Amino acid sequence: MTELKGNHRGKGYGKKAMHLFEEDVKQRGVKRTGLHVFGFNKAAAGLYQSIGYEITDLSMQKELS
Repeated sequence: MTELKGNHRGKGYGKKAMHLFEEDVKQRGVKRTGLHVFGFNKAAAGLYQSIGYEITDLSMQKELS
């Protein structure tokens, strides 16, 4: 999967997919959408924030040895 990420990241596919999703659900009458992003996935968080999604809560954890 790493190879796929490297070859396709940054080409706008995720942003285009999100815009198509939003257009589709708006036509179906949906007024709000949300999603979950794992904290380590900075690229995804950046994408979603760049198209207008806002952080609504924050979960944290700590591994204890």
